[in-house]
Amino acid sequence: MYKPKSLRIFLTDKCHYNCDYCCNKLPEVQAKIQPKTDKEIRSMILSNLYSAICLTGGELMHNFEYVRYFNMLAGLVGTPVYLYTDGILLSKSILKYFKFAGINIGIHRESQIRMILDYVPNILTYKNIRFCVENIHRYDFAGNIPDKYIKEWVRDDCFKSFDTEDFVKLID
Repeated sequence: MYKPKSLRIFLTDKCHYNCDYCCNKLPEVQAKIQPKTDKEIRSMILSNLYSAICLTGGELMHNFEYVRYFNMLAGLVGTPVYLYTDGILLSKSILKYFKFAGINIGIHRESQIRMILDYVPNILTYKNIRFCVENIHRYDFAGNIPDKYIKEWVRDDCFKSFDTEDFVKLID
C-alpha cells in the first residue's frame, strides 16, 4: 500500500539551543502544526496511513516517555520512526534498546560533537545516524566526524517535503 505522507510529531518546545535557523520555528511550519492529544496521535499512527513517523521538538528527549510510546505504536504497524535531536540527551541505552529507522542530530557547535562522542562513544556504530550540519559550518567540524555521517543542509531544505507531511504537536 502506497503511503504518501509522513507524520511529524512535535513533542516539546524545550530545547538546549535557540538557533535562529531552526526549521521548527519558521512561521510557515508553525502555521501547519495542528495540536493533538496523545490519543489522537495514537489513532493517527495506528491508522497505518503514514510512510514514516518523525519525532522532533525542541529537544524531543525532554519527553522521552512519548518517544518510547510512539516508537512502540509505530512498530505495531511497521512504520519507520526517525528522531530529530540535538543529541545531548541521547544515551547508550536508547540506541541499544530501541530501533529507529534513523537519528538525525542537528550539530550547532564543535563542543557538542565532542560531548556526544565522549558520552556515547559507540554512536558511530549505529548504522542510521546522521549529523546534520548547516552548510556554512560544514568544515568547522572536519576531522571530528567521518564524512559519510554528515548531511549538509540549508534552511530551505525544510520545505522539500513540506507538502507531504502532516504536522502535529502533542498537547497535554
